[in-house]
Amino acid sequence: MEQDVAFGVRQLVDAALRGLSPAVNDPYTAVQAIQHLSVVLRTLADRVLTNETHFDERGIVRVAIPRPDFAMYLRLTCDQIRRNGAREPAVARGLLRLLTDVGHLVTTDERRRAIEAEARMVLADAERQTFHESELEIVRREAELVFAATGQTRR
Repeated sequence: MEQDVAFGVRQLVDAALRGLSPAVNDPYTAVQAIQHLSVVLRTLADRVLTNETHFDERGIVRVAIPRPDFAMYLRLTCDQIRRNGAREPAVARGLLRLLTDVGHLVTTDERRRAIEAEARMVLADAERQTFHESELEIVRREAELVFAATGQTRR
């Protein structure tokens, strides 16, 4: 996991998805996995994520290893959990808290836009599901915190 962050992220996402499966139906496990994923993304929030290149003795690139960018890590973290946990308000709130925490730490507009896009998807999925209006209002307030963290207002 230390050499391949995406592998560790996938393992945590898998744990969240197992908790969300109808056979297990344990959203608490999903929320706990989201909290661990938040630690990973906060660590990556201000890091330079570039491709790895190896040069020969003359300075010519001989090997280029593509590395995921921040937006890819964000999608890997959020997308499946968002889709599978959309009916559970605690999962939507957990994802939005993750996005808020990371939103406070990112250092580029590109990363802020990626966070805002994820927040909009979480909110849209929550609004399409069968939440009670009071639960949905809590999710909406969490989404506003994401937009405040990234310096935006909801569009």
